[in-house]
Order: sequence, then structure tokens, then C-alpha cells
Amino acid sequence: MPHETVAQYDSRLRGHSLLAFARQALKPGTRGQLARRLRTRLWADISAIGFRRDLHVAFTAPDARIPLEIRQLTAADAPAILGDDDPTLDVLERWERATRLRLWTNGLGRCFAAIAPDGRPCFVQWIFLPVDNAGLRAYSGDTFPELAPGEALVEGAFTPAAFRGKGVMPAAMARIVLEAGKLGARYVHTFVEVDNMPSLKGCIRAGFPAYQWREQHWRLMRRRHEFGPLPADFATRFAAIYR
Repeated sequence: MPHETVAQYDSRLRGHSLLAFARQALKPGTRGQLARRLRTRLWADISAIGFRRDLHVAFTAPDARIPLEIRQLTAADAPAILGDDDPTLDVLERWERATRLRLWTNGLGRCFAAIAPDGRPCFVQWIFLPVDNAGLRAYSGDTFPELAPGEALVEGAFTPAAFRGKGVMPAAMARIVLEAGKLGARYVHTFVEVDNMPSLKGCIRAGFPAYQWREQHWRLMRRRHEFGPLPADFATRFAAIYR
């Protein structure tokens, strides 16, 4: 759909996404994953590591296995990485794309993309600044701490399945955060749940040291968050993220 705008795509998505989602959910191998997600939202406690990069500290970005161009995502780019027209996409990737599409159409923050040599976006991530605090709070509640002057948040990172295993995330993320520096940030934060080992390792490789701890509490589809220092046994428990 080369001539379809993101707004048109979003409108079309609303008309068929529930049916497509249900159809995908009935496929073998996805029912259990969806059931686990539902159980999480009914009653669960989820830990996440908060990472913080100081842009005043020199860091050499790693290279991906493919050349990358970093720029802001455009309306022409968006359907290729946020759309769900590909019949080979599983239900979880459709879910991930839909959540990013919602963020994109909301217009909050600044979405940057890594562009592969064939012109396709292969990674996206949003930069949020203190001016976005109210919008972030309205969009995601207390999921993130309020940003102070000189701080930024990068979130919404997503790599399509076709580009995973190529070192795209750390290479792109390390360069995208430099755009936050151009916008006045020195310290850039991000959060990753503790069971997401690829992304935990990706943050370390992108120059983000572990900085704080977040606890997310789900109770009957409602959530709240608590923030604090890293646990005393952090280095032992999470030694694998540094390998």
C-alpha cells in the first residue's frame, strides 16, 4: 500500500484488527502466549531494570550486521514497520506493531527509525523530553518517572522479526540517543523487563549502564509502578547481561 497514509491505515486497521487478532489467536502456538498475557494483567508483579546513559561520556556505537541510516520515521515509512498486512506475522508481532501504531498516531514524542539498505525501516524508537511529561502521564500513567530538565526517555523500541539477530537494536539505539542530545538532553533513560534478555543485553551494548529498578503491579487490569535503587544482589543476578 505505497500510497496509503498512516491515518488511512490506522482507520482501516480499526475495522479489521479484532477479527485478524482473533483469527491469529486461534492458531496453535499463540493461544498459550495470549493466555499468559491476560493472566499478567489480572494479577502480577513485574520487575524492570532502568538504564541511564550519560551523553557526556564518550561511547563508540557498535555496528550492526547491515548498514543503517538513522532518521525520523515518516508517514511513508510507517506502514512497513507498523502495519499488519503481512500474513506471516504472528499474533504477538501484530500486537507489538499495533501498540507502536497507537503511539505513532497519538503524535507523542519523536519517532526515529533505522533504515536498512533496501529502504525498509528495521527498527523504531521514540524520544521523549520534559515537554512530553504531561502527555506521557496521560498516555501511560505512572509507567515512567517525570523527566527533569536535561533528561530524556527512549521507549517503544521495536525490531521486526525479519531483522532480528543482526545486531540492529544496540547499533540503532546507540545512535538514536544522540538525537536526544541535540534536543538538549544529557541523561537518557529507558526501561526493560527483567525477562527480556535480548533487550537487556542490547541496552548494555548501546552504552546504557543499569541505573534503577521498577516494580509494576497489575491488579484486575489496573497497574501501578514503584521506583527504587538496584537490588543489592543485582550484579550477581544479572551478570549474564554483560556477556
